[in-house]
Amino acid sequence: MKSLKSRLRAWLVAQSTFWRGIQMKNARRRVILIVGVVGLQLALGVQGWTAPHVKADFNGDGYEDLAIGVRAESVGAASPDHPIPRQGAVHVIYGSSSGLAATRLQPSQLWHQDSPGVVGTAADAEAFGAALAAGDFNNDGFSDLAIGVPGDKEAGPGDPQGRGPGAVNVLYGSALGLTAWGNQLWHQDSFGIPGTAQIFDKFGAALAAGDFNNDGFFDLAIGVPEDNIGSGDAAGAVQVLYGSASGLTASGNQLWHTDIPGIPGSSETSRWFGLALAAGDFDNDGFFDLAIGAPASVIESVDGAGAVHVLYGSAAGLTVQGNQRWHQNSSGIQGAAEALDFFGATLAAGDFNKDGFFDLAIGVPGESYGPVAGAGVLHVLYGSVSGLTVQGNQLWHQDSPGIPGSPESGDAFGGALVAFAEVDRTSPSVEILVSFYSRLIPLQNLSGTSRAGSQRWRNALKNTWTSIPATFATAFTSKSKKVHLRNTPNTGSNRI
Repeated sequence: MKSLKSRLRAWLVAQSTFWRGIQMKNARRRVILIVGVVGLQLALGVQGWTAPHVKADFNGDGYEDLAIGVRAESVGAASPDHPIPRQGAVHVIYGSSSGLAATRLQPSQLWHQDSPGVVGTAADAEAFGAALAAGDFNNDGFSDLAIGVPGDKEAGPGDPQGRGPGAVNVLYGSALGLTAWGNQLWHQDSFGIPGTAQIFDKFGAALAAGDFNNDGFFDLAIGVPEDNIGSGDAAGAVQVLYGSASGLTASGNQLWHTDIPGIPGSSETSRWFGLALAAGDFDNDGFFDLAIGAPASVIESVDGAGAVHVLYGSAAGLTVQGNQRWHQNSSGIQGAAEALDFFGATLAAGDFNKDGFFDLAIGVPGESYGPVAGAGVLHVLYGSVSGLTVQGNQLWHQDSPGIPGSPESGDAFGGALVAFAEVDRTSPSVEILVSFYSRLIPLQNLSGTSRAGSQRWRNALKNTWTSIPATFATAFTSKSKKVHLRNTPNTGSNRI
């Protein structure tokens, strides 16, 4: 297992250079899935489909605002000449009638753990801003911002590279925008939070916001993908904090993992449960549901094949009732589980066929297409009154008719997905924008089939996971391609 874990961590170094985004929903807007390139993370929330009507409008002026994670930023410290390396930061740029703007009346903001009033202490390699999610956690009409700090050392010391157990900062919105007033820092040693903080749990590596109990307050799901559960090393877990009039609270919080009765799988076979998260109402019952990627899971003895778990919302919050586990050996799902496919490495939710039910896009960046190793594919499962279903599921790749380009080794098609909304009041529809990188270090090298390639990954791992080695930056930017997948009627199972 040690060999597999090292390979998976190597893959994360590559995967973590992509933007992750939060999922958004709006019946009168068009949803688009996109990816970024190296180094940034965006969070952009839009008006909700049902109450509460939430936007990423941190100052309540009617214009959507943008938060940008810069997780390797060097900030703070005792003197300007000696900033803390790779602590991370988040820029916030506010919207206006002329678009995003930084003006005297509404200046942009730079947040980090050395910002006045912000809970926590800035330290090396903490990756403040590695994950972002926006939602109105206290239902005051202003969007709030959750910031993942997966290397935070507030709950315990770091490893030899300085990476701690992780934490999540929460900044609350106001008429002045985001402020430090009432801000919070959550980790696994916070009062009332189950679990124990351990070095490099990566608490806060993934975030998703949604109203899971439909009480009018947005709730927050927090990925802890390397949490040790039972005898499972890096089995992973997801912490859920529920919103209230005073913001996120430990009251009624939940810790989800695969050793919970009724959840398929076990900590012995689950790997990196919580590395990817997506929230959406898949059964259109008014409660947000949560999709959880466990991309390194063992499926029928196949290491690193990957799986996606789905928990459904209710008046009591997320529940084990009706939960699902999807993988490439699930009945009706196209393809087959193979080693290092990483099914569920990325997730995004949106109503792709405009039927009122949220659908789920699942990235499988390690999938081999024919003889082409690591070409990558994208699965789409559609929502229904009974939740996500195999009916009409789709498989997209670079050999799909109408898709430009061709599969190449290490493309990692589907290696990052993000949903955002584009106004289209007359004909709401969905587009999917998928990026892939044909100069990515080939994923087959992770298995050790190439001595030089494997050594390259090991060398990269000597760097902290929060930074991007120059070789990776070159690999990702030397050749990038993008493609739109426009929604089509969901009239049956399609291999596209």
